[in-house]
Amino acid sequence: MKIIYVPTRFERDSLADFFHELDAYRDHGQVCIDFTRLKFSYPTAMLVAGAKIREWAKYRHQQGYKSKKNGINSSRRVISYLMHLGFFDFIFMGEGNCVGEAGGSSNYLPITRVTRPDFDPFDNSISDWYEDIQHESNRIAKVLCNGNTDSIDTYTYAIREIIRNVFEHSHATECYVCGQR
Repeated sequence: MKIIYVPTRFERDSLADFFHELDAYRDHGQVCIDFTRLKFSYPTAMLVAGAKIREWAKYRHQQGYKSKKNGINSSRRVISYLMHLGFFDFIFMGEGNCVGEAGGSSNYLPITRVTRPDFDPFDNSISDWYEDIQHESNRIAKVLCNGNTDSIDTYTYAIREIIRNVFEHSHATECYVCGQR
C-alpha cells in the first residue's frame, strides 16, 4: 500500500508536491492518505487541497480502487478544526460535521455548498437563488469585516460577484465557500 502524507501545513506553497504525489498514485491499487503530519491549515488552502483530494477520491472510487485514511484524530487541534468545518465530509472521508452543518460565528464560516438550481421561467427560482448567493456572500463579508459596517456592502458585493462568476463562466453546478478572520 502506498502512503501519501499530507503536508505539515495546508498553505499555498506546500500543496504542489502533495498534488503531484496524488496525481502520480491516482491509479495505484491501494493508497492511504495520512494526516498525522498536518499541523496547520489556512481556509483557502483547505478548500484548494480539499477540491483536489475530492476529485482524486471520486475518480478512485469510480475506478474501483481502494483508498484509506489515517491520522484523523479529533484530539489534534488542526484535525478537530477541519472536522468541525466539514472538511472530511467534503473530501468523502465521512469524519466530523457534514458540509454546512456547523453554524459558524462572527470569526468563521464553515465550508458551505452553494448550488445552481434548475430554473423554471414560471417561478421565482432564479430570484430565490440570487437571494441565497446574497445571503452567503453577506455571511462571509461579516466575518471578514470584523464588525466594520461601512465595509460590509463592498465585501458582500465582491464576494457575490465571485460566486456568480463561478456559475456564469465555468458552468459549474456547485461551488464551496468558507471564511475565517
